[in-house]
Amino acid sequence: MSRFQIVKPVLSASLIGGIASALVMGSAGLSQEGTGQGYGANRSAAFAPALAAYEAELAQDCAAFEKGELHIAPGGLQSVADFNGDGITDPVLDTGVYSCSSMASFNRGTGGRVITVFVSDQTAEQGYQRFEFLGEGKVIVSLGDRAILLLAQHGSGCGRSGAEICFGAYSWSEGAFISLGGEVTPVR
Repeated sequence: MSRFQIVKPVLSASLIGGIASALVMGSAGLSQEGTGQGYGANRSAAFAPALAAYEAELAQDCAAFEKGELHIAPGGLQSVADFNGDGITDPVLDTGVYSCSSMASFNRGTGGRVITVFVSDQTAEQGYQRFEFLGEGKVIVSLGDRAILLLAQHGSGCGRSGAEICFGAYSWSEGAFISLGGEVTPVR
């Protein structure tokens, strides 16, 4: 059984168009997020155990297939936000930086690559819940005080061919990421 959940969001063209227009025009209250400035405290030391546990799991997955070795390139932690509004930084990790010596497509394929979001939660093991999305890329924007994850996704998520990229917008609500097409719950 795959450890990844596939969510098929359905977004109207007017919603996507409105978000894109606001980004281009720089509307008040809507800003592109990429550096973590303005979102929570920098809690990299608090995140280190969760990242180490995640990388150990990836190394195990890699080794399980023909005794592969996990390789990590720099640059995976590209952005942060505070999705749940608790004042603690929630890291977003692009797993394209991980490769496995025995697999040609570790954590990626024609549907994109795994984008992992760690949301702070004091009750979770290592202090973070982990959420995984399959996407071609991502942008984090804020709309007022809400962080929104925009993902470029495989066209099959919108009933199109894979080459026709569509977009999903995910916001935080009651312990999960929600979108018009469903919700993404933590990886257990």
